[in-house]
Amino acid sequence: MRSDTDSHAEDFQRIVRELEVFVGLDFPQLREYYRTHEEDQMCDVARADGKGMVPCTRDAVRAIVSIAERRVASLANPNDYSVSDLAEAMRRHLVRAMIEEKSDEAIIQRVLRQSREETEKTHAERVFHFPCVLVSSRNPETVSMGPVEFRPLAVFMKSRKDSFDEYIRSGHDETSSRVWIERFEKYGESYPWIASVRIPSCGRDNSQAGAETVAETAINLIRLFLGAGHARDMRLAHSVSRSPTNYDFVVETQGQFDLWATRSVPGAIVDDTWCDAMRMRAPEFWSRAERLLEATAREHVSEMVSRVVDGLRVRRSNL
Repeated sequence: MRSDTDSHAEDFQRIVRELEVFVGLDFPQLREYYRTHEEDQMCDVARADGKGMVPCTRDAVRAIVSIAERRVASLANPNDYSVSDLAEAMRRHLVRAMIEEKSDEAIIQRVLRQSREETEKTHAERVFHFPCVLVSSRNPETVSMGPVEFRPLAVFMKSRKDSFDEYIRSGHDETSSRVWIERFEKYGESYPWIASVRIPSCGRDNSQAGAETVAETAINLIRLFLGAGHARDMRLAHSVSRSPTNYDFVVETQGQFDLWATRSVPGAIVDDTWCDAMRMRAPEFWSRAERLLEATAREHVSEMVSRVVDGLRVRRSNL
């Protein structure tokens, strides 16, 4: 079985070969090359001085990504790192290391070390607030399930007013900041609940994906308890709806058209005591749901937890 070191070395040689393709080409030759190799037109790595880019081929970029994939997979906490972020950092450090280091091994080790350090600077604990479709009621003001909190949009906007005000004050353009807040609030009018999820420190893309999984799982657990067909539209706002709130369509019967329209209330139809009812009628279910969400939000998600989360997701798609 090949070691990562051997595979890294082989990919590094691919990178060197593909960079050498452009050595000595003047502008007319470079233009002619791109005319016949369009796939390489957007491929490059940073110059050693950081001022400008050095052209390379798509295969060189693939080799960089291949090294990044193996490096992330070898880490103790791979879910905290983004392969694309690491590969981008490698593109910035590669040429300088090739000039300053004396061996291939030293080049690879330096690039991987510097790239990892650079990506780790973007790691942070984040709290995501997703508009979502939950239930028809706007009560209670807060529903807590482990690391997830659900609040009606109006309650969320009021409770975080100071944070929104600070966002406006700290921005470069106050008018633009206000427009973004108004846009968020208007978008939320169709998705009247906010799901808030706190994710431990990791890369931006990884933390968003993790937060979406935790929030989606919490919604699926509530749906599982309600067990109603009308609950199938419960979801994060940016997930595809299986039963849109508003939609129009044409019906043709015996050669004649008729225009139909459907308007429905988003989320499960419940009364204002729905949350208390869940807690009182199934306290053990609620407790286990919270433990599952806590496990899903951790840095290291076990295979068993992943299977339960996937099972809930499949059950939702089959409703």
